[in-house]
Amino acid sequence: MSHPSRSAPAGFTLVELMIVLVITGIIAGFAIPNLMESQKAGNETGAEKAMKTLIDAQANFMKADYDNDGGDFCDTLAGLHDQVDAAGNMIALIPATLAAGSKEGYAYSQMDTYNTNGGTHPKYGFAYCAVPTLYGDTGRRTYICHHPGVIWYKDQGDSTPVTDWTWADDAALAAAGWIRLDQ
Repeated sequence: MSHPSRSAPAGFTLVELMIVLVITGIIAGFAIPNLMESQKAGNETGAEKAMKTLIDAQANFMKADYDNDGGDFCDTLAGLHDQVDAAGNMIALIPATLAAGSKEGYAYSQMDTYNTNGGTHPKYGFAYCAVPTLYGDTGRRTYICHHPGVIWYKDQGDSTPVTDWTWADDAALAAAGWIRLDQ
């Protein structure tokens, strides 16, 4: 009497599964850091675009004189989103997320600008700061811009926002380590 031949069960051996896991781990070890760097670069590009949006929104706000005060700049981020035109229509010069102060891994704030006597008022100009929400994870660059429409950046080493525009001119910004963004 012959016995039916036994064949090995179909499937993978433990060694084969271990080899697959090791190879997957090696690939992930190369891919994940590159993915994180790409995300940071994308966040920084988004911050640059947001700063350009703020500059354009302020120019439009001043030109249209939405607050009927003779052409001052807007004094809040939210004010650039919640405007009403002469016909009573809501106008959003910037996206709601930017008006709320956060967009794509960056936090945005309005900086104080000063006249020559040390006074602050929107008629003296505007200035904004953008910092990574998690320094090193969402970005490394801090961005600042002001009413002439120029954007500057540098790696400050943390996510502390710049609160005051204290530089007299472009030379002072460059001397403080800021780099002018070519637009």
